[in-house]
Amino acid sequence: MGRGAWWALVECLLLSAAWGQERVWLEQTAGEEYNLEWRYPPSPPEQVSLWLGKRFTLLWNFRQGSLQLLRREGEAPSLLLEASVEGPSPGDLLTWQRRPNRLALLRNGRLLFRTDFPFPAENEVGWEPQGGELPRYQPVEPVFFSDDFMRQAQEMGPWRVVWGEGEVRALQSVERSANAFTFFLRPKEGRGLALTGEPFWSDYRFRVSVRPLGEVGWVGLVYHWQDEEDFCLVRWEVGEGPGKVQWIRTMDGQAEVLFEQPGGLEEGAWSRLEVWAAGERLQAGQDGRPLWDLPDSHFGQGKVGVYVEGPLSADFDDVEVVGSPRWVETFQRWEPLRWEVRRGKASCAEGLLRLEGPALLLSGSPQWEPAQVEVRWRQTVGQVGVLL
Repeated sequence: MGRGAWWALVECLLLSAAWGQERVWLEQTAGEEYNLEWRYPPSPPEQVSLWLGKRFTLLWNFRQGSLQLLRREGEAPSLLLEASVEGPSPGDLLTWQRRPNRLALLRNGRLLFRTDFPFPAENEVGWEPQGGELPRYQPVEPVFFSDDFMRQAQEMGPWRVVWGEGEVRALQSVERSANAFTFFLRPKEGRGLALTGEPFWSDYRFRVSVRPLGEVGWVGLVYHWQDEEDFCLVRWEVGEGPGKVQWIRTMDGQAEVLFEQPGGLEEGAWSRLEVWAAGERLQAGQDGRPLWDLPDSHFGQGKVGVYVEGPLSADFDDVEVVGSPRWVETFQRWEPLRWEVRRGKASCAEGLLRLEGPALLLSGSPQWEPAQVEVRWRQTVGQVGVLL
């Protein structure tokens, strides 16, 4: 037996042994959207497995620092995907995030691994090994939240002020204003922040109307909030000059400007601000106009918030957070789990997909709802099209 065949046999035996461990079913009627949360113990097992129904499992070997996506076909499992991931530390909160056609792994809210794959809609959720503390199963639904602050003054509702001072305010003559009720946020010690939402919110558009009340400072939108040391922020400058718009990531308490461009807001004027955090991308917008669309793989979920900085305060109104999944393919590498080649040949190089045809590639799921599709191509010969 050659060396290659020998190692293939060893790998097959190891996978079969992992597949045969005892498991416990955490949920028998799960849908396509849920989280599993598990606190990494001081004395962890060598590996754990998440079962997606009875045919698929995600195996995480802590000692080797590897993830393996396995599928059972017949007696032995087959390896669909393997990736290296950073190992956790005792006390870390690990989250397995299951969404339609997607599986992600987070450590303390930070994205470690993500794959798009048309998993069948099986209802069972399993876990190995049986011993020790079991993960917490959390079903989730697409995000939908709105707040126009039409309530009694001083009634905070679902908002929590982290920095500064905030309150709901109503005008004396509400019938004379389109913005009769607002949320007023004042900084304290240089900044102000009010949060809302749930820590498991993901793949959402976050829109807010804002009116800066001051000549100099910043107003912004916080998304993917984990804690005071880990979150993302898009902020707009208010001042006499042209101003700037900045994308800032704070991780372990260290803030870093990831991107900036000219822009800003006018003191006393209402503007509609937006961030769209989904599909490992961030799109920022102002008054219906996109500002940028950039890769974003820092955090995988989190709360949202409104933000002020400097000496200025601000009024906020008409908050909307709506689930808006996004599927993006940049063709940096060939993803066989994403695409099914029905005809012809397909390959990737330098961020481009090359088709030799007649060719037909399919992706997605029958469960996908109506959506906007954008594709860019460079035609050399023949005809090119998109099937929907």
